[in-house]
Amino acid sequence: MSRQLQLFDEYKMKLKSFIGEKRADSVVANGLYVVSAGSNDIANTYFHTLTRLFDYSVSSYTELLARSASSFLQSFPTRTLAGGIERRCTEDYNQMAQLLNSKLTSELHRLNGAFPRARMALIDIYGPLLDIMKNPRKYGYVFWDSFHPTENVYNILVHGLLGKVLVDLYS
Repeated sequence: MSRQLQLFDEYKMKLKSFIGEKRADSVVANGLYVVSAGSNDIANTYFHTLTRLFDYSVSSYTELLARSASSFLQSFPTRTLAGGIERRCTEDYNQMAQLLNSKLTSELHRLNGAFPRARMALIDIYGPLLDIMKNPRKYGYVFWDSFHPTENVYNILVHGLLGKVLVDLYS
C-alpha cells in the first residue's frame, strides 16, 4: 500500500502540471477514492505462504490486515485454486474474509469518528458476489481466473453497491 501512496503522489504532481495547482487540489480534495483490500491478502499471502500460517492465527492476521488498511487510510469473498478442479469456494477463506470485513467495519467506524470531515465506508462485496457465484446463469460468466471477477461482474457490483454507499455517505 505504501507504493500505491507513492504512485498517488506522482499522479498529483502530474495533475498539477497539466491543470494547475488550484484545480488539481480541488480534484484531489473532492475525489472519490476506492481502496480494495482483503481477498488477495487472504488468498495469496496467508494461505499460500507457510510462514504466515505459522506466524499468525486467522484472527491475528485479519487484525493485522485491518490495522494495515486503517494505517493506509490515515495516510491518505474469495474463490481460489484451493477450491479444486470444480473451483468451489473454500470455507476457510470465506470465514476469514467475513472476519476481516467485520474488523474493517469496526475500524472504519472508529476512523469516521476520529476524522469527521472524511467519509469512509466499507463496500462489502461478499454477499452480492456470493449471490452472483450461486446464480451464474442469471449473471453470465463470473470469473476469468481463480479469483478475479469478470468486467461484467464488477459492473453489476458497482451499479448495485456504489450508488447505495454514496447515498448513505452523503445523506
